Amino acid sequence: MRKLHVFLSSGLGALTSIAPTISALLLLSTQEFGAFAFLYAAFALGWSVCLSVVCDAFLRAVSCRGTWAEYSSTLVGLSTVIALVAVVVALFIYPDVLSAVLASGAIGFAIYRLGARFFRSLEFSAASVLWVDACNLSVFLAVLFSAMAIGVDHLMAHSAAWVIAGVASMIISPPLLSNPFKALLVWCRLRWGTIRTLLSDSIIMDCGAIVGPLLLLPGLSVQGFGIYRGVSSVASPAQLLLEPIRPNLARMSYARRTDVKLLVGVCGTGLVMSGACFIALLSISHFQLVQGTLAALSAFAVPCSIFVFTNFLGHFYYLLSRAHSSANRIRAGRFVQTVLVMACPLVGAALFGLSGAIWGFVGATMLSSVTWASLTLTSLGE
Repeated sequence: MRKLHVFLSSGLGALTSIAPTISALLLLSTQEFGAFAFLYAAFALGWSVCLSVVCDAFLRAVSCRGTWAEYSSTLVGLSTVIALVAVVVALFIYPDVLSAVLASGAIGFAIYRLGARFFRSLEFSAASVLWVDACNLSVFLAVLFSAMAIGVDHLMAHSAAWVIAGVASMIISPPLLSNPFKALLVWCRLRWGTIRTLLSDSIIMDCGAIVGPLLLLPGLSVQGFGIYRGVSSVASPAQLLLEPIRPNLARMSYARRTDVKLLVGVCGTGLVMSGACFIALLSISHFQLVQGTLAALSAFAVPCSIFVFTNFLGHFYYLLSRAHSSANRIRAGRFVQTVLVMACPLVGAALFGLSGAIWGFVGATMLSSVTWASLTLTSLGE
């Protein structure tokens, strides 16, 4: 039953996380989706900061984690700061003020929901978050379709559905507020050593993910660059399955996370996803199901499928390392990964063009995965 709850938590959590993006792809025009995608990148960056400042800092502080009141007040403070920054950005890229404010509010509520979900799953169980996820997804879809049915503009309907779903989740899992901004400052001061390590890791990771690909742009055509970036997108479903169970990974004992059976299970899951990716891309090519980036990626079905496997393995052990490894090990893993993902594609592109860049990226991901796995499996119970 516990394994079933973890499986359901992973699947439902992934659906909840991906629903705003998939619905935006299906409903919004190219221009509208551009505005959404820009702000969604701000949400991803804000969630990365929240993980380092609040969530992962909380789970690593075993002896002084703090109460739900302290945690939730801090979470509200940080979510509010991120939403305020997001609204400044949104006002420049959204066509009207209301849509910008709604979308920015949605970011704040979404970060609160994910942070609260993290706490509940860590302190209780995977089953305890299922009903919150179900509520969020149901409200999002109900509001979205209802708004569209009465003729509300698609971008406005999407923003409204996203924010109302976040409000519903917050009502179900309400914070115990004191002074959220004071709580945020106190939280950071008490845990600054841990936060500094995690935040520096996140910043370097985000910079590597942005700067590395941009270095390839002069050597590749715009179309080639789009295909190259599309390779990383094929691994998104695998990562989404892992993100909802981060707290469950944090509870793993040293004996459990170094068990050979776990490694075999992770590799087996990665192989299944890799095979599914390979079959899907070949089917798209053979039956000409879609055009555009996915159709172009079908010519690189082999490296894409290898990437899905290595990325899943590496992301799994990276999450374990964030929860259990020492600061030095996290820095070492991040340094190796950043150097690899920047250097290997550049060398590959210089020698063999787009194909070389893609294979270089796959090779870098493979070596990074081995690095994170070795750092975690030899952590000696840190």
